[in-house]
Amino acid sequence: MKKILIIASLFCLLACQHKQENKIEKINCRTIAVDSLTDLPEQKIKQIRYIPLETNDDILFGDSYTAHYVNNQLYISTSQKVLVFDKKGKFVYGIDKVGQGPGEYTSIWDIDITQQGDVYIADGTSGKIIKYMSQGSRYEEYMTGEQFLNFAALNDSVFYLANVFKDGQMDIALAKYSPVSKELVALSTYDGLFENGSIYRYGTSFYRAGNSLYYYKLFSSELSEVTERGLDCSLNFPSDNWVTKDVLRRWSKDRKASYSEGRELLRGINAYCETAEYVYISIYRMPLSIELLVNKVTGELMKPIFFSGQIRSYRSSSGDAATDSCFIAFTSPETENISHILEHDSNILPEDREALSNLSEDDNPILLLYYVRK
Repeated sequence: MKKILIIASLFCLLACQHKQENKIEKINCRTIAVDSLTDLPEQKIKQIRYIPLETNDDILFGDSYTAHYVNNQLYISTSQKVLVFDKKGKFVYGIDKVGQGPGEYTSIWDIDITQQGDVYIADGTSGKIIKYMSQGSRYEEYMTGEQFLNFAALNDSVFYLANVFKDGQMDIALAKYSPVSKELVALSTYDGLFENGSIYRYGTSFYRAGNSLYYYKLFSSELSEVTERGLDCSLNFPSDNWVTKDVLRRWSKDRKASYSEGRELLRGINAYCETAEYVYISIYRMPLSIELLVNKVTGELMKPIFFSGQIRSYRSSSGDAATDSCFIAFTSPETENISHILEHDSNILPEDREALSNLSEDDNPILLLYYVRK
C-alpha cells in the first residue's frame, strides 16, 4: 500500500465565514472536525470479489479471530493459532504451538507481520514475544517480563507495547521496549484512570498501512504515526462528544454501563486502513460508527457505502484490512446469506457465483475484496 500522498485538515468554521469544504489540507497534524461533517458525498463500491477460504478439519476457525492482509497473503489469528491463506483462498501454512516450551506460547494476545512475511506472536500473559520465520519453521524468542494487551515491532531492536499492566493495574498506555538492553520506557500513561476496575476496549492500539505503523491511545482523539524518532501526530479528531475521563472512571467500575449509556459518545478509532487511492477511518459510536473515506489525491472526504443490500451481514477487519486496490472484509457461508448474495449482487462474477454455490454452512468464512468506485 502506498503512503498517503495528500492528507489535510478541515477548515474550522470559527476561522472562516465561508461554507466548510469537505476536504483536508496538509499540515503537521491533520485535523478532521467530526462535529462539522455534514452532507458528505456518498462513495459506493465498484465490485465485490468473493473468495471462499479453504476448509478442512485442521484449519477451521470460529467467530473469534483477527485478520491481516500482507503482501497478498491473509493471516487469520485466533487465541491458539495463526492460519495463512493465499489471495485465492488456498491454505499456505499454519502456526499452532500452544505450550510452555521453547518456541511455544500459552495463548495469542496479539500478532504483528512484517512485509517479508515474518510473524510475531505476543503472549501478553507471560510477556513472551516470538518471531516465526520461514513459514514457522524457525523462531526467535524475546522475554519482556511485562504483561500487556497489544504489541507492534518497529524492527527487531525496537518493540512497542500498549496497555501494559503494573501491579495488576493497566496504567501504561504505551511503552518502548528494547530486546537488546531489556529496558522498558513508558511513553504515555492513563494517570490512574482504570485503577478501580477494567474497561472494555473499542478497537485496537496499532494499525499498519503500507510501510507505516500507527498508534492509537484508548479513548483519545488522536492517531499518531510511530517512527524511529518517536510519535508524530498524524490525525486529530476533535469533537464535543468524546467520552470524558469522569465517564470512563464510572464505566471502569460498572462495565455494563458502557453498553447502556452515552450512546452519542465517541469511544475510539476502531478501524484505519488504506488502499493506493483511499483511506478508510471508522470512529466507534453506539449504535452506528462514524465512517469516513478520504481520497488521498484530492483530500476529499466521503461517506462510504460499501455494501448496499448485496450481503445480509459482514465483518470488517480493523488493521491491515486493505490491499493496493481494495479493502477486505468477511461474510458467513450460512445458506440464507449465500442465497441473498446470489440473488441481490447483480455484478457477481461467474466464477464467484459457482464457488459460493458449492459452499456448506460448516465452511470457513468468505473473504470479501471490495473495490471502491472512482
